[in-house]
Amino acid sequence: MATEKPELSAHEVKEMLKEGQEVSGAYIPRLNLSKMQLDFPIQIVDCEIGTLDLNRADVPDKVTVRRCKIDMCVLSEATFHDKVDFKKCSIGRGRFQRVTFEQTVNFSEASLAYSSFHQSEFKDKTDFSRCTFVGDATFTEVNFASNVKFIHSKYKERGIYHKCQFHGKADFKNIEVAKDMELKGSTAHSELLLNSSVIQLSLNLIGAHLEGKTDFASVSVGRNLSLTGVTVGEDQSFRFINSSAGTIVFEREIVEGHVWPEQEGDYAAAAREYGFLRTAFEHINRFDDEDWAYYQFKRNERRGMPMSYNPIDLLMRAGNYLFLDIGCGYGTKPLRTLAVIAIIVAFFGGFYLLGVPVPPGVDYGVSWPAFNKVMHSLYCSMLAFSGSVADAQLKGGFRLLGMIEYALGVVFMGLFIVAFSRKVIR
Repeated sequence: MATEKPELSAHEVKEMLKEGQEVSGAYIPRLNLSKMQLDFPIQIVDCEIGTLDLNRADVPDKVTVRRCKIDMCVLSEATFHDKVDFKKCSIGRGRFQRVTFEQTVNFSEASLAYSSFHQSEFKDKTDFSRCTFVGDATFTEVNFASNVKFIHSKYKERGIYHKCQFHGKADFKNIEVAKDMELKGSTAHSELLLNSSVIQLSLNLIGAHLEGKTDFASVSVGRNLSLTGVTVGEDQSFRFINSSAGTIVFEREIVEGHVWPEQEGDYAAAAREYGFLRTAFEHINRFDDEDWAYYQFKRNERRGMPMSYNPIDLLMRAGNYLFLDIGCGYGTKPLRTLAVIAIIVAFFGGFYLLGVPVPPGVDYGVSWPAFNKVMHSLYCSMLAFSGSVADAQLKGGFRLLGMIEYALGVVFMGLFIVAFSRKVIR
């Protein structure tokens, strides 16, 4: 390493640290503190270090290594009992395997090249915000017991987070990834925030388990956003608004009942979420799931309309609910329309049962008079529903009921034809 900084040996640095001095502005070819029980804080600032070796060290005091350029940093199997600060450091290669950080850790604005964190544990708040990861940023089987921030970080290759545990908020907002972002097999017990991030290739959460809020709002993914094999907890919720991806691969069961704005009662925003899901399902030819998303979109759109006590608005709102929602599921549920038709026929048949007599000589193949009376009332109701009010031989007020039933028949038969045709055509 060519440098104009004055050179200090490892022995000189150790003596300065033992005396509580800060080491600054020096070139240190190799600082070996491995396998040591350190009883002094480490304070190194604005230095150039060939190798910083804290392998298997036990460090009870603070570690402050700021604005340093480090060719090789080894912290494997070390234990840090106090705060650790590597802010604005540049690390050419790092090995952080089975490291335990008991207190807060700060790698903000650092440059980490070809560095891997394996089976390490961060027990307090951790800050990797505004970092630059050169080569793959590799975090495997890492346990983040508290909040961790990667906001505004840049990944020159891939971001790999395999089988990690995020117990606190995992904040990846506004990250930039040149290739893939992978959280395969990881568990997010709290919020997982990826909103406003740009990922050039794929975002994979294959086999992940999510238990809090997962935010994909305004995410831009060049290829695939994959949620294949994801499992969710009861309190899990998703937000996708304004996100874009070449293809989104996921199961309806993952998001059903877990749309973030809907859980918070913001139905207008929930409608936009379901609009996005509808388009995503259409893109992967999942038409039944598209119908489900469209129904939820229209349902939340109606629920999100401002409440008005104008009689006309209330009437239109009630009609929207009764005819379009209940009646046919906004054109997605023809079987529901048939069920409503059956209820209408039975309902009006109950009125006809009270006052429409069975004509002499009319029977329905059974000699039981009560059965014939019930069947005749249903027969009259079906005739009225289909428009044959005269054939039903209704008189007096029952003729008015027949007209009302006929009007409902026109509406619901039309809804059934539209909904059924839509299903067949699709």
